[in-house]
Amino acid sequence: MGIFSWFSQKPPALPKLDHPIFGKLVATIDHGDGTFFWETQEQMQTSKGKIGIFCDAPDSGPSENQVSQWMSIYANFEYIRAKSEKILIDRLEDFGLESRIDEMIWSAVGLSIDGSMSSPWDISFDLDCKIFTAYFEDGKPKLVTCDD
Repeated sequence: MGIFSWFSQKPPALPKLDHPIFGKLVATIDHGDGTFFWETQEQMQTSKGKIGIFCDAPDSGPSENQVSQWMSIYANFEYIRAKSEKILIDRLEDFGLESRIDEMIWSAVGLSIDGSMSSPWDISFDLDCKIFTAYFEDGKPKLVTCDD
């Protein structure tokens, strides 16, 4: 194989699937170890608004444990939000937005690789054109980042 044919080769297509819970999912990154970074092609419409789902999983998509984790996060959203409120407020203070915490809109969940609430996972909120993401470890909020 010559160098020109090597450069002209298309990378292998990343998998896509229609998941019974999450809808259309697309793998956007191949980790090279048999797992992919999956995300919902469109945010899921829920009673709490539109939510994007992200997870690392094999080419077959999210596991039953990851689906169960999603169901638990969704069912316990108010508790999870209350549990993370202090570190969210601390991060909002950096932007002078702490008084607007009740305006935050839940926008995404990053599921843990094994679907366990004690493994690292995250939940994101939108406010004032910024995305605030609370990262959980051992079932507790540990850190909030902001992307604007």
